Amino acid sequence: MISEYIDDLAWAFVASIDLLILFGVGVYFLWRRFQRREEIPPMHEVAALGCALILGGLEMRFLREALERFPVYYVFSAIGVLITLSALYGHLVASLISRLLLEWITTGTESDIDRPLFGAGEACMRRGDYANAAREFTVLARLHPRDPAVFLRLGEALAHTGDHRRAVAAFLRCAQLESNSSRALHALRRATDCLSPDNPEQKKQFRDASDKVLQQFPEDTHLASQVEAMDRQIEGEFVNAGVSSQTTALKTLPASDMLERLDDLPNDDVDKDYPA
Repeated sequence: MISEYIDDLAWAFVASIDLLILFGVGVYFLWRRFQRREEIPPMHEVAALGCALILGGLEMRFLREALERFPVYYVFSAIGVLITLSALYGHLVASLISRLLLEWITTGTESDIDRPLFGAGEACMRRGDYANAAREFTVLARLHPRDPAVFLRLGEALAHTGDHRRAVAAFLRCAQLESNSSRALHALRRATDCLSPDNPEQKKQFRDASDKVLQQFPEDTHLASQVEAMDRQIEGEFVNAGVSSQTTALKTLPASDMLERLDDLPNDDVDKDYPA
């Protein structure tokens, strides 16, 4: 009896380790796709799905050994594993299927497939539905992470929704991807329009992005002068914002806190400075 109990615990421990690995790999690929918005290569997707199938099969085996005397628990545990697999790795299956459909069904050329389709997002922009436009351009940004035109449109949509933090990031990304200095300068200007004077992190992001743009176009003196002017403008806005916040803080203080009251002075100081 004790030996069977120990065996069940051992199988349960092995099943837990296997489940942790399965969960960790799935969360990693979710983070890459939806947090970092990376386009995962097909070979990585195939490898991840193969790993999920192997680990899932092992998990079923371990659970069967651990819950051999509890068939009802095994059934519910197996259903939980299947739900976990679909939640963690379903997006990889959908991505691979969409790639196969594009390659096998579409009749266009390779350049047609790789070109982003702005129709849905631009239609939303024209009718003032900026939230849905931002969603459409976000999907395109995931599918075409190296296309500056996608990020320019995404930045415009986000700026109209009031999400200036993400709009700045989109405009700066566009500027770094641009192969034309004039369009890169336009993206930097749009980023400065959305910068918040109260956010020093955005100021650092702008400087990092502008440095990369200047390195990409080292001989463009007009671009360099315009970037320098924008940098001075941003610096002035941050200084003015700091002075304004300090002035506002002083105005909100009561008079008793701004001036030292006579009653708070020691008696000898009162007698010395204000003789009777």
